[in-house]
Amino acid sequence: MHLQQVMGPGKPMSSTTATKSYMIPKLAKDSSNWITWKSQMLATLVASCGVMRHIEGTARQTTAIPTYPTTCSLTTDEEDCLEQAERCWDDYHQCEATVKVQIFTTIPKVLLIEVQKLRTAKEVWDAVCIKHKGKALAVKVDIWCQMYKMKCEC
Repeated sequence: MHLQQVMGPGKPMSSTTATKSYMIPKLAKDSSNWITWKSQMLATLVASCGVMRHIEGTARQTTAIPTYPTTCSLTTDEEDCLEQAERCWDDYHQCEATVKVQIFTTIPKVLLIEVQKLRTAKEVWDAVCIKHKGKALAVKVDIWCQMYKMKCEC
């Protein structure tokens, strides 16, 4: 692991979700730490309040916030409905951003350039997984070969 490339702890993202960043080593370009990075990332996201559904793609996207003319006077029910819709919208997008930030700050810049344009947290997670799953097997084989060579030299 590249411990010198560790992300520091962050401040909570919002008052509604007590989410914070945890220290996760940066994902190595060669995928040598993919398995540990993935397990640490998932553990961190599980510890974050309600964001795992965003990784799995099961979080329901909120509907559009209703708009009213600025000259219109709202009833109490309309104001309550508007406030609830705004809270739901904020919560959904804050959770999405929490997952993306957690991933973006721990992946190589080259990969960040590829995935930052993706819309949802699930799309980002899936792209990172697809990119590194195949490499992880190659890293394992390389380590096994190195261990075999060391054994034969003794």
